[in-house]
Amino acid sequence: MKRNKNNLQSKSGFFSYKTPEILYVWQYTTRKVYKTKNQTKTSLKLIFKGQQDDLTIPEIISTFSKTYEKNNEVGYPIFEVFCSDIFPLEQTLVPIFKRKILSYVNQNVTITRKLIS
Repeated sequence: MKRNKNNLQSKSGFFSYKTPEILYVWQYTTRKVYKTKNQTKTSLKLIFKGQQDDLTIPEIISTFSKTYEKNNEVGYPIFEVFCSDIFPLEQTLVPIFKRKILSYVNQNVTITRKLIS
């Protein structure tokens, strides 16, 4: 977790993955599945793929996210993920990243709710 740790209960956030040549930044959005109990659906959108140059991750997000100001995305959590092995990105790594981030978010939100109750 890189930024906005206190805002994990938001329904959206960002995560980045960097190879030696390319930086990838995705936005995730979760929503409840209608007519079911305790199920959510998460969609991913690649908002940046390219060289990082001198920009930081928050600068990249604010520049390339089309809904940044409209949805006040400055407070959304930002994760950075790593993988030391070489696997296919779209078929293997992205689903693993998505699953791990969402399980982390869901566990922390549940623990926080139990502590507050």
